[in-house]
Amino acid sequence: MKTPKLILAVFAIFLFANLSFGANPNKFTNEQIAQKMIDKLSKDIVLTDSQKVAIKTKALESVQKHAASNSKTDKKQKNELRKQSFQEYMSFLSAVLTDEQKQQLKNKHIEKTGVTIKEFK
Repeated sequence: MKTPKLILAVFAIFLFANLSFGANPNKFTNEQIAQKMIDKLSKDIVLTDSQKVAIKTKALESVQKHAASNSKTDKKQKNELRKQSFQEYMSFLSAVLTDEQKQQLKNKHIEKTGVTIKEFK
C-alpha cells in the first residue's frame, strides 16, 4: 500500500518542479546579453573603456537584430539576417580593435576551438 503513495508523491514533486521551473525560464534582456558579450570578450583580450562602450553599443544593436530575425517565418531569410548581423558586428570589431588585440583574439579562438577567425583581415 505504501508503493502507490510513494509513486504519487514522486510524481507530484516532478510535476511541481516542472511547473515552477518550466513556466518561467530565465530570460535575459538584450542589454544583459550585450554585457555578457563584452564580459566574454574582455576575458580574452584587454579592452579600453572607450572600446567597451563602443562595442557594447554595437553588440546591443546586433542582439536586437538577432531578436528581430525571430519574427521571420522563412528559415533561410532568418538565417540570412542573423548572418548579416554577425558579419556587421565582426567588421565593427575589426575596425575598433588594435592589430595586437586582433591577434590575441585570433590566438585565443584557435586555442579554444582549433578554428581560425576568417572575419579579421
